Amino acid sequence: MLPWAVWAAYTCCCVAGAARGVPRAAAVLTSPTLQRLMPSVGNGFVGSHPIVGSDGGVHGAYLGHAIYMAGVYNGASKNRSEWGSNRRQSHRAAIPDWVTNVSAPSCGGARELGGYSLDMQRAVVTKAWSACGAALQVEEHHFAHQTRRGCLVHVVNATNHGSSALALRVDQFSGPKCGEASPPRGDGCDVRLALVACGPGRRCVSGSILESELTTVPLIRLAMASTAATPMTLSIAAGETKELVFIRSLSSTLDATSTTPLAAATTALESAEKAGAEQLLAEHVGGWSRLWDEGSIEVEGDADLAAAIDGSLYNILSSARADFPYGLSPGGLASDGYHGPYQATTLAVVFAMIHCSHAYIDMLCDAASLFRPRFLGPGDLDVATAQPPSPDARGQSSGLSVGQSSSLADGPQRARR
Repeated sequence: MLPWAVWAAYTCCCVAGAARGVPRAAAVLTSPTLQRLMPSVGNGFVGSHPIVGSDGGVHGAYLGHAIYMAGVYNGASKNRSEWGSNRRQSHRAAIPDWVTNVSAPSCGGARELGGYSLDMQRAVVTKAWSACGAALQVEEHHFAHQTRRGCLVHVVNATNHGSSALALRVDQFSGPKCGEASPPRGDGCDVRLALVACGPGRRCVSGSILESELTTVPLIRLAMASTAATPMTLSIAAGETKELVFIRSLSSTLDATSTTPLAAATTALESAEKAGAEQLLAEHVGGWSRLWDEGSIEVEGDADLAAAIDGSLYNILSSARADFPYGLSPGGLASDGYHGPYQATTLAVVFAMIHCSHAYIDMLCDAASLFRPRFLGPGDLDVATAQPPSPDARGQSSGLSVGQSSSLADGPQRARR
């Protein structure tokens, strides 16, 4: 396998042009079906595939209605000889989501799908649909808040273009619990959560993963506080637009060091609810604008390639953040992390791309090379060579050390030609 720095050099020199914000032409990806788009949201702390529909196929059934948190893994660390024979091997835990479903009972529940979109510049996934002969127009927007790192936000905008009042139905349900996933994620159970009281208008759950990677490591505890709406039907007058906001806030013992995960999640939910949809979106878009302004990769003359590269970089940036350095994995944050063994792929491929443009690459290298060695044995670290990393795997494998600059890495100016 080529050293990480060689991959970085190849990516920067052979693919990259000037660093800049994501191009407007490729900023929004659209599709009439989920299978073609498979959109995810993430902020380096939490991630999910927020929309699951009948056209989602196996992808939708497998990843839908689950939330994934950076560093929250379930299952024992296994030797490579056991991979594939034991479905309980370590992997990022699938946490049952608290899902809000919106329908139109005025027209018998029939809806006409308008399609799906992923706005990479704003990091917002949207589902558009209409009902009642297009009189009722609904857009559902999902995003993992970039600066309020534990918050997943679902905003519903419904407009009645008809001449009489129309109804909008809101129902909520939990994602698959133990043994309910189809097809199953492992055995279908990564966390055991119980309902706990946390105030009116909210639904809170608290619990832990089922099995640590090592017997010497305590179980990670986690909690989720969510906006709760009892099943209700809203009336939308002719010409009226209604906006509904549903928030889920998550925390675990990895981040809630001075309080409990439940207290941290509840406090963050209260703050987000007070902010409101407009402020939440402005904060989120501002955070992503700063990420894109720091740099990306430009390709001229090939719109499809440019879109593919921007989509890949969006997924990488969705899976990492500077204030929570728990590393990346194949599949991104909104996945089980390919059962945990991600070291070689992350260093050789993922970092090679982001190294060209973003100033916190040193932090990400530290996360990948130093976090998991603190918990796992040598045989579990490098899937390509099965060799343990050196004490400072970043500095010795890439040829770069902390604070050392090169033609490829020089703070926020990297990749600027």
